[in-house]
Amino acid sequence: MLQLTRVSKHFGGLAVLREVSFTIERGEIVGLIGPNGAGKSTLFNLICGLARPNTGAISFAGRRIDGLPAHRVCALGLAKTSQLVRIFPGMSVTDNALVGALLRTRNIRQARSIAMAALERLGLGHAAYLSASDLGLVDRMRLELARALCTEPALLLVDELLAGLGPAEVNVTLELLRRLHSQGLTLAIIEHNLGALMRLCGRVLALDAGRLIAEGSPEAVSRDPRVVESYLGGAAGDA
Repeated sequence: MLQLTRVSKHFGGLAVLREVSFTIERGEIVGLIGPNGAGKSTLFNLICGLARPNTGAISFAGRRIDGLPAHRVCALGLAKTSQLVRIFPGMSVTDNALVGALLRTRNIRQARSIAMAALERLGLGHAAYLSASDLGLVDRMRLELARALCTEPALLLVDELLAGLGPAEVNVTLELLRRLHSQGLTLAIIEHNLGALMRLCGRVLALDAGRLIAEGSPEAVSRDPRVVESYLGGAAGDA
């Protein structure tokens, strides 16, 4: 479904990603881990068209997409949630979600129907006519997710959706993601809550200093000495 081949990105003299290659198959839930500054969010931005790689190739559903603008990538069925939840505070919850649906239709009534279905799917139907500014953090994250779902993605990139959530809220969100996956959505997820990520994902990719250093099952990657060292430092790895 998604293939990256030797993808690199630098900003001036700073190399953020270095020849990263991997694939994501349809129906997977893949986690992407790494310490701060490893290049995770930059990688997602390259995949969804918000930035362009300096070298390498990115293909989605058999089509080369590096170099395409973000709206065209999204129209192909690849969407991304934002690491920082962004809402239109002066608009209703429904109208916030409806913005995503306008990628697929210019009929406002039809777009509103798509938005309402997404909100119901995510447990936000009760808040449909509230102002988005009245939502708490958890519901704002759900709204961000609903807007992405309204673009009808086949692959959704989820960037730190669990940030700031308590244990009970994390469990609810994990169950929500599992339900979306069971309904046919392929997921790639960046998350610093490693315990939660390991419970959710079937496969994990680990980045450090812009390089892919490990790939495999959650258990194997969590025990990989290079991953342990990247998170805890050389002394902890030696110990």
